Amino acid sequence: CNDPQLCYLPNGFTPPARGACCNAYEGGMCVATCSAGTVLVANNRECMAECPTGLYNVNGVCENCAISCENGGTLVSDPNTCECQCGTIYGGSDCSECRCQNGGTCGSSDSGQCDCTDDYSGMFCETCSKQCQNGGTLNTDECSCACVEGFAGDNCGTECSSVTENCKECSGSPITCAACEDGYNITPEGTC
Repeated sequence: CNDPQLCYLPNGFTPPARGACCNAYEGGMCVATCSAGTVLVANNRECMAECPTGLYNVNGVCENCAISCENGGTLVSDPNTCECQCGTIYGGSDCSECRCQNGGTCGSSDSGQCDCTDDYSGMFCETCSKQCQNGGTLNTDECSCACVEGFAGDNCGTECSSVTENCKECSGSPITCAACEDGYNITPEGTC
């Protein structure tokens, strides 16, 4: 021993012996680690099988649980853990993280599902639900439509000839003519 002082180690400490030499002292008393399957309580001086009521096992030491569960989360009633049980759309150690994807919000949803933007659906807004029109092709990775010639818009719902007369290709937002029928020229305003 570096310190000639001997002290009392209750059962459960490593080494479990009376009058054993301590590796560390705090306030003149032994501070030790507990053997496997036990937790440290009573100001770092006693080992028990589980934490007393009201205390939680935080990295092998019985402490008050400092987590405050948010968004309707509840503290797990297991004395061996200090964790929140979160609702479906919330996560994180204190249930403060919204798990909605693709611009969806947790907002005021009482249904246990995310409030999704128009283009997405699913519990977490994980599914692209955009419907391409007029022969447009859906790119699910980007949740966007690739329009065939003569159509434009977010879902290919705008016919180019409806933008301006004699327009065969259109694009942009707002939609303007990008190419005119043969014999017509495009104006700076995007008309033919």
